[in-house]
Amino acid sequence: MNGIILQDEKLERFIIGAMLYEEKTANYCIISLKAENFVFEYYKRLFETMEDMYKTETGITFMTVMTNINKNGLSDVYSIEKIAAVVSEISTTANIKHVVRDFKEMAYRRKILKYAENLKEITTKEADIHKVISTLANLPDRQREKADKTVREIAAEAIERAKDRLRNKKLIQGEPTGLRDIDRITGGFKDGELILLSAPPNVGKSLLALQICINFAKRNKTTLYFNFEMNEKQIGDRLVVMAADFEVQKLKSPVGNTTDEELNSISFDPVIDKNLYIYTDIEKTAANIRWKCKELTARGKNIGLIAVDYLQMMNGEGKTELEQIENLSKGLKGIAAEFNTPVIVISSLNRQNQLRGSGRLDFDADQIFYMQREHNAENKQTQMFTNFRITKNRDGGKGTVDLIFKEEYLKFYCVPPYNVQNNVKKNKLPEEFTGDDKQLSML
Repeated sequence: MNGIILQDEKLERFIIGAMLYEEKTANYCIISLKAENFVFEYYKRLFETMEDMYKTETGITFMTVMTNINKNGLSDVYSIEKIAAVVSEISTTANIKHVVRDFKEMAYRRKILKYAENLKEITTKEADIHKVISTLANLPDRQREKADKTVREIAAEAIERAKDRLRNKKLIQGEPTGLRDIDRITGGFKDGELILLSAPPNVGKSLLALQICINFAKRNKTTLYFNFEMNEKQIGDRLVVMAADFEVQKLKSPVGNTTDEELNSISFDPVIDKNLYIYTDIEKTAANIRWKCKELTARGKNIGLIAVDYLQMMNGEGKTELEQIENLSKGLKGIAAEFNTPVIVISSLNRQNQLRGSGRLDFDADQIFYMQREHNAENKQTQMFTNFRITKNRDGGKGTVDLIFKEEYLKFYCVPPYNVQNNVKKNKLPEEFTGDDKQLSML
C-alpha cells in the first residue's frame, strides 16, 4: 500500500499554469493559497512573483508576468518557452476550486507530519513535561476558506440574524445565562466573547459561574468548566446542591439529620451529565485549556461555553505578574476566537477593589461584570441581596442588576419588582422570580 502522496509536482504545475491562463483564476489562487503551500521551488517563486504583482495591483497575465521576470533578471530560469509550455497544458480552469482544496489538504498533511516528528523528538528529549504538553496543544490549524465579504454581504448577514431572532422569538442576541435581568441588559453571551467576572472574596462569583455553566449544559450546550482553586469533592458538593436542587444543609448535615430516603431522592439531570465537563487536575495554562477544547472538537463536540475559575491561579509566561496576566488574557481571548465560543473568566480584585492586571484585561474583555454582596451582614435579607454591575459591553447595554442569593441552594435569582420579606421557607425555588403570588409565597 503506497499511502497518500504528500507532494505533487504536476498539481503545482497545473495551479501555476491556470493562474497564467486566466487573471480571475490567478486572483482566486492568491487569495486562497500561500507560497509556503508549494514544495517545488520553481513553482513557489513563480507564485511569489504573481503575489507581489497582485499586491501592487498589477494585472496578472502571461505577458505582465514575463515582463516582471525579465525585469528581475530571472529569464534564464524562467524562459518564455518554459512558461509558455506550462500554460499550453491548461484547457480549462473550471475545476480550480476543487484543485485548490486538494492542494491545501496536501499542504496541511505535510504540516501535521512535521508537527508529529517534532512532537516525537521533544517527547523523547525534553525533561520538562509541561513543555511537551504545551507543544501538544499547538497542533497546526487547518487553513480555512475565507474570502473578503462586501459591505452588502456583511449587512445582509446582520439583517438575517435579526430576522432569525424574530422568527424564532429570541429575546436576546446571544445565549442566555439563565438570569433574565442580566440577559435583558447584556443580550446574553455571544460567540467569541471574553467575559470577565470579578468580585471581592466570598461574594459568590465562583458559584455564579458554575450556575451559568449548569444552565448552558441544561440546554444541550457543551460546557467546559476549569476550576483551579477547588478539588473534585468540593465541586461535587456544589454540583449536587445546585444542579439537583438539594439543600446544602442536608447534604453536609451530621448523621441522623438527613435520611437515606432523602439522599436516594436526589435526581441528577442526565442532560447536565452529558454536556458539562469539569477539569480540576490539569496544568493551569491557556495551552492546556486550548488542548482540552481541541480534544472535544475532534470528537465532534461544538463547544457552547468555557468557564475559567480563576485567572490569577493560572500559570502565564512573563517575568512579572502583570506580564503573566497580560499573556493569559491574550491567550484566553484567542481561545474564544478560535473556537467561536464565549469564555467567562473569574478574576480577583486587588486591595483597592480594582482588577489585577486591569489594563490588558479591560482591553481584551468584551463584557465586564462586578459583584458586591454584604455576606457578613447580621441581617439575613441584607446578606441575600447582590449588586451586579455590567460596566463594559461591546455588543449590548450596561447597567446594574439586583440578584437574590439563596444560601441553602447556593444559587442566585432575579429580584421581583417588589420588596421580598425575610420569611424564607425550604421549598424548591424557580430559576427566576416573575412576580406572581405563587412564586412570592415560596420565599
